[in-house]
Amino acid sequence: MGFFRICKNDITDLLRETFNAFPLRVPETRVKPLVVMGQKGKHMDYRGELQYLLDTDEPVAVEVRESTMADTALQRSQSISIGFGIKILEGFLSGFGMSPSPLTASLQGVDKISFSFTNSKRQFIDPGQLGQALRGRNIDIQHPALGIFRGEDPFRMLLVSDAIVSNSFTVNLEKVRENEFKASLPALQAYASDADAEIKLTTNGTRSINFKGKEDLTFAFSCLLLEMDPQTGALSIGQTVRSKGAGGAEEATPYATIDEDAFEPGMIEFD
Repeated sequence: MGFFRICKNDITDLLRETFNAFPLRVPETRVKPLVVMGQKGKHMDYRGELQYLLDTDEPVAVEVRESTMADTALQRSQSISIGFGIKILEGFLSGFGMSPSPLTASLQGVDKISFSFTNSKRQFIDPGQLGQALRGRNIDIQHPALGIFRGEDPFRMLLVSDAIVSNSFTVNLEKVRENEFKASLPALQAYASDADAEIKLTTNGTRSINFKGKEDLTFAFSCLLLEMDPQTGALSIGQTVRSKGAGGAEEATPYATIDEDAFEPGMIEFD
């Protein structure tokens, strides 16, 4: 998993600066609280659920809580060029199990688009409760899935603590060349009528297209560092991981940093 470069965007800024969250290029269900990731430089690697990496089979007794996010917080991104927008849209549609090609073909004459998220929720764990649950519990240091955390140049061990999920997003058509776009409308209408039964696709006039699935997908997540004793596998909870702030200045905080490029915050995607 690595970083997909995009222009600065106010929704990704909000996710990073307000929620300490890293946006996923391809939303999916498996990135959720209590999942372990490995990170080294620009690369991240999914390692699986924490409870399967410990030295006993006892479940990790931590409640995953949920809160509703105000839709206005993620109501509308800034307008971006159709070129960048299609790259982001390809990821979103892949998360919903849809091919982006027909939609791309039906957006002829569109120069700029924006994105909106609705039905957004935050799933999270309490670090204090996690600390209680891990007291006396050790990582299985010989676990085959944990090899990337050993050796001379190991990955850092991260634990997903928060996930921002939604089952719905909207593409807003911000700038169009009217004649060309009107000519492509039949293709857009055909795409809507042919949508997979698992996905509800609706259009609002000719200016927005909404995609709604049956299950929530994670489109951004936050992490805590997990520190492991290499001899015993004993765990401690380290720093919250976040990116640098807007404008390229190093933040005067104790937070660890994943993404060192503050000028172009990256969306995370699987390699």
